[in-house]
Amino acid sequence: MDTITNPPKSPMDYDDYEHDPISDEQGTPAQNMFFHSLHTMINNEASTGCVEWLPDNKGFIINQKKFFSNTVLPEYFGRAK
Repeated sequence: MDTITNPPKSPMDYDDYEHDPISDEQGTPAQNMFFHSLHTMINNEASTGCVEWLPDNKGFIINQKKFFSNTVLPEYFGRAK
């Protein structure tokens, strides 16, 4: 997993990240994979209204908690609890 070297200014800029496969200053590969999956999940599920970015793009809100925990989380993170 590549390490993110230039973080985006907003969540929508994620695809413009520059990756540096040598640098590990931004976290472990597992941490980077988690944040990549989390970001992908929020962007993909925002259209359902289940979860969405806050107006400042520094956090997110879960609008449909049961659907999110029973359907969305297992799709992106398996059955781990």
